[in-house]
Amino acid sequence: WEAVAVAGVTWADRTATFTVAGQTHTAAFRTAAEQRMDLRTTADWLIRPRLLKEQGVAEVIVLGGDRKQYQVLVDPGKMFDLGVSLQDVDRAIRENNLNASGGFTEEGQVERPVRVIARLGPQPAKVLDDLRKVPVKANGRRPVLLGQVARIEEGPAPKRGDAGIDGADAVVITVVKQPHADTRAVTDRVKVALREAEAAMPADLAVQTELFQLKDFIDRGVYFVGEALVIGAGLVVVILFVFLLNFRTTFITLTAIPLSLAVTTIVFRLVGMLTGHELSINVMTLGGIAVAMGELVDDAIVDVENIFRRLRENSRLPEPRPALAVIYDASREIRSAVVFGTAVVILAFLPLFALSGVEGRLFVPLGLAYIVSILASLVVSLTVTPVLSYYLLPQSRAAHGTHDGLLLRGLKWAAGYLIRFSMRRAGVLLLVTWVLVGLSFWKLSTMGRDFLPKFDEGSIQINVSLPAGSSLRASNEAAALVDVQLRAMQAAGDVRHFTRRTGRAELDEHAEPVGRSE
Repeated sequence: WEAVAVAGVTWADRTATFTVAGQTHTAAFRTAAEQRMDLRTTADWLIRPRLLKEQGVAEVIVLGGDRKQYQVLVDPGKMFDLGVSLQDVDRAIRENNLNASGGFTEEGQVERPVRVIARLGPQPAKVLDDLRKVPVKANGRRPVLLGQVARIEEGPAPKRGDAGIDGADAVVITVVKQPHADTRAVTDRVKVALREAEAAMPADLAVQTELFQLKDFIDRGVYFVGEALVIGAGLVVVILFVFLLNFRTTFITLTAIPLSLAVTTIVFRLVGMLTGHELSINVMTLGGIAVAMGELVDDAIVDVENIFRRLRENSRLPEPRPALAVIYDASREIRSAVVFGTAVVILAFLPLFALSGVEGRLFVPLGLAYIVSILASLVVSLTVTPVLSYYLLPQSRAAHGTHDGLLLRGLKWAAGYLIRFSMRRAGVLLLVTWVLVGLSFWKLSTMGRDFLPKFDEGSIQINVSLPAGSSLRASNEAAALVDVQLRAMQAAGDVRHFTRRTGRAELDEHAEPVGRSE
């Protein structure tokens, strides 16, 4: 405390009486062991049952602190003097700490159950007093009480694991969700439950919820995928307008993006309804859509560009043909090329479906989303694009022009020059090409073997392993050295929070050796 005018402090059994500004105050203090036991008791009996009630929660793993026990510490000398064995002590404790059924009684048409409540407690002080009075053995005319052969006290249970938060002793609670449950919704419900539980806890206990959350990784993944979608769509708009220099052709082509995405979502829902296995829109399926973003307009571009070119040629004829006939012939002219081009792109993604293990679980949804999106864009280009072209392009002033845009004329000139150069230097060009192919194969052989990309999830896991046979105390001391470094990084603003789990939980849900910390 920071206090002024402290007149005096007296101590009695961990209770301080002090006077500040003429007013006397009394405060009780708990030892570190008592604080750890209170913390663990609160986590086991208040927070864990509250979290298990939430929909979508499968398991709640509690690690750290000290589990409170009522310990019977026998005195071998006294037991020998009074003729008491360990079996006598064990049997006496078991028989004096039982609830039993007393059957039922009938009162008219009412049936009432009868219970014999004989468990010790519920107040800790009363449990200790009751244990001391448990008769262990009849010795002459007086029974031998448990308090005569043993010392009864509260104490921590032997543990094989420990935990900490931001370098301080703490209880770490890991929430495991049920399969197919919505991770984000479960996380939100857990946070609400923790806030409610914290309101009922003593003021000196705090709940820290801003630790590792799978929800954060999902949100970051969705954000980056959405960013890629926006940037990709923006680039498509700019490139289309720069090359075609016409708002109507740009609009017709861009309709392929939202329509293809809508068809993809509908297909996913229909497949889920027919097979019973829902195909969800998750980070990997969004990634497949992001990869396909630049190609969703390919088929529509080819169709619109050919229709636009044929309409221009038709406008220069002495007797122009009907616009509907021109558009139909122009679409049919490139239909086979569009279909085969789409088929080649899909064939390139089919090997993804042969992957097994973690890679298959991750990348099969990505490949499926990509293929469905590409097929949807093909359907849109063969149906919607010609119809929109019929309604928007024949009346366009650009469809009756005679000159391409400046950029397109420059690219056509450069393409013609490169084609003529390659035909004159065919041998040299082929030699350079095969040299580059060989270099590519060499670089491929020296690349890493990691198939999965690096995910920026904002969290890092550091594993500390000690030699076999190391004690929990040694693991805690080694982890404390890491905590010092992480606290320095936290003070510098490089780390927000860090948590530690050492060894295993009491119920073996988190099963790790004592010498291992995360």
